Amino acid sequence: MTLAQENKWTNLIGGLPIRVDGFVLGAVAAGSGTGTQDLAVARAGARAIPGADMFEDFAFMGAEDTGIIRGSHPEKVRD
Repeated sequence: MTLAQENKWTNLIGGLPIRVDGFVLGAVAAGSGTGTQDLAVARAGARAIPGADMFEDFAFMGAEDTGIIRGSHPEKVRD
């Protein structure tokens, strides 16, 4: 189990910071599924935000999902 430390972050898969016009506005996250499921839900939520540009996924090497996606272009997904 991963617990948040004093700097208040965790390395669990399932959250994505969101930028619009180069500014970080917040994040979209999901939980309670597998890391891959949570990340897929977070990506879908981020795609619904007009003008949103997602950062690269914050998944460490060897994690369940290390693909990247930006904006609403599913064809840019990389395994």
